[in-house]
Amino acid sequence: MNQAILDGSGLGALERVRRSWELAVASAQRRPVYGRTTGVGENRSVTLGNPTEQDRRLLRSHASGSGPGVPTRTVRATMIVRLNQLLNGGSGIHPDVIPAIAGPLPTATCRACMATVPLGRRTCPRSLKSPSR
Repeated sequence: MNQAILDGSGLGALERVRRSWELAVASAQRRPVYGRTTGVGENRSVTLGNPTEQDRRLLRSHASGSGPGVPTRTVRATMIVRLNQLLNGGSGIHPDVIPAIAGPLPTATCRACMATVPLGRRTCPRSLKSPSR
């Protein structure tokens, strides 16, 4: 099958997403929330001002890949898996993200999606590998 079927049967899931987002927003108004009101990783102790700008920066910092191109079918399948995870309602994402992911699924094509190659013993250049034990 080469076509995604979106039938709207998960409308309760959209309500979970909305409630999760509202809870995340309310929590961030009361205390620091990792990645929402603070930076991430080494910047976790940095307090951020504008959550919308933080969302954009975080998205842009993760919007890259390397390695071989990925077939469109694989990209669609990955988008469906991510959509399913988000519809569980635990991420705190804005509800508008759901149709932004689901909308293009039936016709999505991918000209430049690349697999991210993890750094590890197999993929690192010999000079970067940790010594054998």
